[in-house]
Amino acid sequence: RQVAYAELDGTQAVLEIGGGIGNLTALLAERSRELVVVEKDRRFAPLLAQVQQRFGHVRLVWADALTAPLPAVDAVVANLPYGTALPLTFRLLEQRFGRAVLLYQMRLARRLAAQVGEPHYGRLSVAVGRLATVELLEAVPPTAFCPEPEVESCLVLLRRTRPRFSVPDEGFFRQVLEGLFRRRTAPLAAALESLET
Repeated sequence: RQVAYAELDGTQAVLEIGGGIGNLTALLAERSRELVVVEKDRRFAPLLAQVQQRFGHVRLVWADALTAPLPAVDAVVANLPYGTALPLTFRLLEQRFGRAVLLYQMRLARRLAAQVGEPHYGRLSVAVGRLATVELLEAVPPTAFCPEPEVESCLVLLRRTRPRFSVPDEGFFRQVLEGLFRRRTAPLAAALESLET
């Protein structure tokens, strides 16, 4: 279902972050024109090499997706490591792509997708929502994994869009957001003044 949500028809260039044992990789390879797999754990090399042997258009990049150059692609499909899912998301939003189907911890997925006035709405909702639309696709229970995690997961669809508004500097913008939402009950002027100190 994760691959189906990506709406691949064999003509797209696809990026997968974290190929792991290669089961998702093989499904993506069957439905893509080009597949780039970024994986940093070389323990998976024998399994991913088998997928690469079956599909000539699979390129393996042994690197950390947080620091390695990422290719421009049509789609991204990945089960993001929960510990680095947020910085990876911001890295992806710096790239060009049409659709990204990503697996997140449910708690983070709700924060990314929250709209104004909803309980989970915060700085992440604003920062990601400026660059993409976010849609919660379906919950994934712990029983779908081995070993089972202690949290519920969620498949999320990101559609990269033109920025809804411009900012002078991405880092400064995120810093302002963090400061504003840290004092979300304060008057705006007071919250902004606190950023200067």
